[in-house]
Amino acid sequence: MNLQRRWIGQLIAAMMLVPGMANAAPGDSSSQAGAAQATIVGPLRIVAVDALNFGQIARPSTLGTIVMSPQGVITATGGLLPSTAIVQTISRGPGSFTITGDPNRAFRLVLPIGALILRSGTNILRISAMRSNITGTPSLSAAGSFALTVGATLHLGANQAIGTYSGTYTATVVYQ
Repeated sequence: MNLQRRWIGQLIAAMMLVPGMANAAPGDSSSQAGAAQATIVGPLRIVAVDALNFGQIARPSTLGTIVMSPQGVITATGGLLPSTAIVQTISRGPGSFTITGDPNRAFRLVLPIGALILRSGTNILRISAMRSNITGTPSLSAAGSFALTVGATLHLGANQAIGTYSGTYTATVVYQ
């Protein structure tokens, strides 16, 4: 009798492993439709308008910095004067960009961290501490735009080599 029960139990277990053997009784299942959606937003773009330009600077006899704020205010340290003691024949000011995209949409700005190099032939200058006019969490306007300005600190050496120094930096924007 015990052998017979074991044999029947094994038979039932084997039948459960065979595909297609299970049938649900009516009323033992349920279905529900799920929702799906997608929202296409306008591409986020950033376009450079004006270069970050520290202007013309008198050659310093000591180390110093020129700080350009995102609002265009210039301060100086070391042997440099904020006015740079030179009448400017070129426009100086913060870098500016136009950001466009989906109206009222929040975005994030990423600027370089650390020092960047400006070159004049084999001579170099460093810029650092890049900052922008953004406070809090920025959003595009109802028209889908934002005017971005960028400032930085320019580091000059004592008796810095004379020349026109230039370089590039990357400003990246990402939807939040």
